[in-house]
Amino acid sequence: MLLAQMLLTAMVRNLAKMTAVGLLTPDAEAIRQVRARLEREEAFYRAFTQVASTGQRG
Repeated sequence: MLLAQMLLTAMVRNLAKMTAVGLLTPDAEAIRQVRARLEREEAFYRAFTQVASTGQRG
C-alpha cells in the first residue's frame, strides 16, 4: 500500500486529505498504521528536524 511507502512528512501533510477520502476511519487498518508511525518518536523527530534544518519537504 502507498501509505506504507510514504515518507513521514508527506503522511503528516496529507492526514486531512486521507481522512476526507475515507482512508482513515476509526476501524481502518490504515489508521493503525498511521498511529504506529506517529508513535515512533524517533522517526518523527528525525523527519521534523530534517525539514526544519534544510527546508526540504518529504
